[in-house]
Amino acid sequence: LARVRASETHDTHAGTRPDSREEQSKRARRASRFEASGLSLEERADLARADRWAAAPQQPGCQPGGELGGDIELDFTVAGTSTTVEKKYLRLTSAPDPRTVRPEPLLKQAIDRVRGRLIEFGDERGQEQYIYLWEQMKSVRQDLTVQRIRNDFTVGVYEMHARICLEYDDQAELKQCQAQLQQLYEEGLGSREGQREFLAYSLLYNVGKQADNNVADLMKDLSADDRSDKYISHALQVRAAAQLGNYCAFFRLYSDAPGHSGYVMDTFIGRERFAALRRICRAYQPSVPLAAVSDALAFDDAAECGEWAEDHGATLAEERSYLDCKASKGQLVEHSIAAKREEERKAAERRAEATGGLKGWS
Repeated sequence: LARVRASETHDTHAGTRPDSREEQSKRARRASRFEASGLSLEERADLARADRWAAAPQQPGCQPGGELGGDIELDFTVAGTSTTVEKKYLRLTSAPDPRTVRPEPLLKQAIDRVRGRLIEFGDERGQEQYIYLWEQMKSVRQDLTVQRIRNDFTVGVYEMHARICLEYDDQAELKQCQAQLQQLYEEGLGSREGQREFLAYSLLYNVGKQADNNVADLMKDLSADDRSDKYISHALQVRAAAQLGNYCAFFRLYSDAPGHSGYVMDTFIGRERFAALRRICRAYQPSVPLAAVSDALAFDDAAECGEWAEDHGATLAEERSYLDCKASKGQLVEHSIAAKREEERKAAERRAEATGGLKGWS
């Protein structure tokens, strides 16, 4: 299971991390991010609201927002007059009605309301909660775009939505937010602290993708002040630990990740854990206490670590309190054994259905 990170109440800058009890209480919520439905969160949100989407043809002056399906682009500016704080998100298929567009003061109230709902959600942050957050943030972004409002408040909205996307593992929406933030930062908007935070997330993302050229491009323009920033300094230390295969340092950095850096590291933590497990099995024969492995790999307890290790072919000994390194060394597999079995089961069901259908035609 992925380790829990703080939501930081989603202000423009990250706040403090939760204590270990809060971290443990959010375990189920974090695990629920990784659903195997085959649909993105945005696609599931679309399905949940399918009866509300407009089906009118595209109108002149209203253009889609790029390849990623981003915010709409208009060749004119709308002055909103709506007095409704909270509204549902609908894709624009014609010129927006100013009476349905909220002016900036009302948009600030809408963002405050979303922050309040985040607090109300507490640990209950599943798909239903994310659909609400996605819908409200998209509608605020849409109103900002059609009114061509580009200021520090706009930056704060996109930064807030990007952090929400990190928490819920919505990579498609995250890319939209990152693209807009890059443009806004280049226009001189936002704070240097915010820019450094999201630069650090980009560094970590490319470390996870093992995109060394991208990492080098991001690093070449870093100033001394940039490198001393807590987010960027942490990201650079993660890069060094990953390159050196220093799993002890890597997982200490994972446990102490600032802001939402831990969420980015979650995208490649499984790979690093497996690499570390292989090193441990080679170095600590014949066996090593499972509790020590759990601590080294930043699991919450030995039982969770044992289940994960067995799912990758490891053998436990002495009433599941030790990792049998000698027996495990030659049988470790990088993929999840349980996930592979589930895939094989579903494939067998599909074959059986197809065979049954063919027999019906004979």
